[in-house]
Amino acid sequence: MKLITVSILATFLASTLASEPLCISQGSGYCQAVFRCHKKASDSIFLDCIFGIYDSSCRLIGHTDAPTYNEGLGAAGIPYKVIVKSHLPSSDPNKIRMQMEYAGIGFGKTPVRSTCNLGAGCAFVRNGFKCIV
Repeated sequence: MKLITVSILATFLASTLASEPLCISQGSGYCQAVFRCHKKASDSIFLDCIFGIYDSSCRLIGHTDAPTYNEGLGAAGIPYKVIVKSHLPSSDPNKIRMQMEYAGIGFGKTPVRSTCNLGAGCAFVRNGFKCIV
């Protein structure tokens, strides 16, 4: 069941096209951390958010739907956990924020932010990082 859920989630996230793609390969040894939020169809206040880690081929290798401060997120094929240092959920690409740390190095000061194609009220923030240390 877990494999099916991850497969469906990976397909959904990978197919969520945006002004900027959720993941752009940075080459061998580089990964991407992506925090995506969208408004629930039945509710104009609450957001559905997910924090995902993609490998150098833009395959989803780890995710959580409720990142918390200093949470360590493991992912297949990388030796260290990604640590969520801060995040601000938002469906506005100008407001969504995410900072993370990998192997003791902080990322997120100059991320890519954009909208996604889930209709109005969807945004993501993406940080690339060297994931093979």
